[in-house]
Amino acid sequence: MADRSRRFAQAQAATTRTLAGDRRFDLTLDTTLPSAPTRDVLDAFRGLADLEALKHRHHAPRLHARHAPTAPAARAMYDWAEEARLSALAGRVMLGVTRNLDAALEQRCRDALPDTAAADVDTPLAMAAGLW
Repeated sequence: MADRSRRFAQAQAATTRTLAGDRRFDLTLDTTLPSAPTRDVLDAFRGLADLEALKHRHHAPRLHARHAPTAPAARAMYDWAEEARLSALAGRVMLGVTRNLDAALEQRCRDALPDTAAADVDTPLAMAAGLW
């Protein structure tokens, strides 16, 4: 099993570097995989890595920060719009990446459900705007 996990990690690292367009790009995700992950879990994990690679390649942090609104609700919507833009860049030609990004988004939505009652009222609005 450890060998299988190691091979998965190596393949994911190579894919992420290629998608990022940077051989030196190294990504460490806070997410850990269960010992026997399902395909959905693997796709969501890949989606998180793919999104970070797309950010590395296509996101301009200074430009994004310069134009970002200061109000928390507006900022959350602005960030979701940027994530949607990055996802759309891959969606036209990379169907596997699109599937991974969709799986990661579905997982994030599932993870957000229990926290909705305690969350800032604007967070679900920002998420809905980003999904739209």
